[in-house]
This record gives sequence, structure tokens and C-alpha cells, in this order.
Amino acid sequence: MLMPLLKTSFNYVLILEWLDEEDRRTGKELQGFLEKFGVPTCLAQCRSAADIREVMRRARQHVAMSGIPLVHIESHGSDPLQTSDTRDAQFGTNAAPGLAWAEFGQHLAPLNAACGFELLVVAATCFGYAAINGMKVFQHTAPFAACVGFSTKIGPGSLHDSMKELYRSMCHRKEPLQDAIAAAGHELREPGESVELIGSTIYALRIMRSVYNEYREGANLSRQAGELLKDLTDSGVEVPAQVIDEMPTVLARNRDARIRQMWNLWFPEAAQQKHEAYRLNWEWVERADFVTP
Repeated sequence: MLMPLLKTSFNYVLILEWLDEEDRRTGKELQGFLEKFGVPTCLAQCRSAADIREVMRRARQHVAMSGIPLVHIESHGSDPLQTSDTRDAQFGTNAAPGLAWAEFGQHLAPLNAACGFELLVVAATCFGYAAINGMKVFQHTAPFAACVGFSTKIGPGSLHDSMKELYRSMCHRKEPLQDAIAAAGHELREPGESVELIGSTIYALRIMRSVYNEYREGANLSRQAGELLKDLTDSGVEVPAQVIDEMPTVLARNRDARIRQMWNLWFPEAAQQKHEAYRLNWEWVERADFVTP
């Protein structure tokens, strides 16, 4: 059962370069590389999280005039597994407070909506795959259509070569994004290094499946009903037998409604009308054998 990858598009590459003073100006280098292929670029050399926020605000304001950006982040990134909460993973420099990927999602979400939900984000940082943490539950629309990032620590040589191959594949050879990711992966030098691609609907489904499994019919659902009944009786509430019998059904109904609410907030009606892939197929939620690209 194949779940479709969403459509992404871009009119120019917006390079967010946020590096330490002693670092190579890799964002500037990438700009020169892209311009050789005739790819329009905008280089934003940032010194703080406030700079990042302002650049994103301007990009959103200028969509009608400049078109859809590909948001490329050239920076350092922290390991989500080394933080007390993976949502605290961030990108930035050693010289200034970083920006949490989770917060970055707040600025990506309105830009993605302004771009017709076709925004592609490329996080060229160590552990840049943590950018998926920008997708929050019940807080805002999806922050991207698709996200590319390294799921590991990455050496400078691997990072530079893989990113050049990614854009050479996409912009020069006009290959599909999945093929471009594969080409970028071939340029990684060290064992264990990995670059990943994920679509927002696929990540949304993974979040929703965790909710669904928590309240799945059978043992888990019965356990939830039992815990709720205990809470009520411990509080002195007398629960009729009919209500006890109906509890699993009501919990299942509430679970399904919660999942649909989550989906419709991430992918509102405008997105679903524009792209069929944004419409929820309930089989993706219920089946354990769904396949992602």
C-alpha cells in the first residue's frame, strides 16, 4: 500500500547561512554553485534566531512577487538524542543561542500555506532531519510539504558533496526528488552517515498511528476504558451498566475524531482541494502494512 509523496516546487533557493565566524562561508559557496546552473538564489547571512525569523517573515510576504522558495539551512545542528526532549534539538552557532527546530516550524507553517503547501525544506546541518520536529499537534498547519535532512552527524566533506549532488540532480538533471536524495546519499563518505527525505503526510501519519495504536480496539482500548471507569468510581460517580458497556465504542469514536481533527488542522480544506494527496485515506491509519517512499 503505497502512500504518495507530495508535490514540491520552488522558484528560487533561499539560503539561510548561520555560521560561526571561523567557518567556511558554505552558504555563499552554495549560492555560487547554484548560479552556475541558472538557479535563482537569495542568500541571507544570519547572526541570530531573530534574523532567521525576520527572513522567514519577508519570504512569506514576498511569495506573490518572488514565488515559492526552497528553504535551505546552512548551519550547525544538535543531536536530538542528546537533549532531555527531542523537541529541544536546535540549529545555530556556538556564539549565539540557537533556534529550536520545533519553534522554526511556527515560521515555516505560514510560509508553507502561502506557498500552496508545496514548500521544500533542506536542512544542511548535523542531525538536520530533526527539522521534522517543527510539525506540532494542534498548533498550526503543516510546516512543509517535504523535508530533507541528515539523520546523523555529518562531516564537512560529506555535507558539501552531497548537497551539491542533490541540487545538481534536481536543478541540472531535472530528476525527481527521491532520485536526487539517492544521488546525494552516494556522496556521503563516512560509514553511518545518512540523508533522509520525508513528506509531511507521511510524518503526520506516523504521529497519528501512535495515537491510534494507543487506543486500538482490543486490549489497549479495554484498558483505557477500565482506567476511565476506575477514575470515575474512585471519584464517587455511579456509572450505569449501559455506559460501561458503551465505553470502548465511545473511546474509539473519540479517537477517530481526534485523528481527523489533527489531520484537518495540518492540511486544511484549501490544501486538500488543491492536492489529492492531502486528503486522508483512513486505510493508512488502520493498516499496519502501509509503505512510504
